[in-house]
Amino acid sequence: MTSELPDASAPAPAPDDAPSELAEPQAGAERAGPAEAVLARRGFFRAFSREAILAIGGVAATAAELQRDSAAVATRLLGLGETEAESARGAGDGGPPAG
Repeated sequence: MTSELPDASAPAPAPDDAPSELAEPQAGAERAGPAEAVLARRGFFRAFSREAILAIGGVAATAAELQRDSAAVATRLLGLGETEAESARGAGDGGPPAG
């Protein structure tokens, strides 16, 4: 069985052995490449930050709603926030207060 993997003891090719099209960048590509990469990166981070802010806003809104709902349920269950007169009226015959 022969191995097709390169021999680990063989010397690595020198960087000068690279093909000429890879070794020498083209003049037009050098200027356009980094600018396009910068614009693409900026676009990505703008979109990412927009999505993150929207997600954080959604989480904050959900937390605030849960807090309000749980406070309202606790108030109703424990009878907090009612005055003695409101409690007495509610414990009466269940009808509207006479007046």
